[in-house]
Amino acid sequence: MIISLEEALKLDADATQETCDGLETMVRKLTNNNFQLIKFRIRGLRLSGSTIKANSGRLDIFKAGDTI
Repeated sequence: MIISLEEALKLDADATQETCDGLETMVRKLTNNNFQLIKFRIRGLRLSGSTIKANSGRLDIFKAGDTI
């Protein structure tokens, strides 16, 4: 997520989540950058609701709103 809906609403009161998603897609395509941490890998990743667990690898780099 490049900008949260909460942050976007501070800039434009008419912003929607769809607007934020569209802008993110546009930025990714225009810059040819998908903003992935390509040197970072986790093994045995398990997602359950809002909980992330892994067999090996660092989890401390994740923050709310990240795409996995």
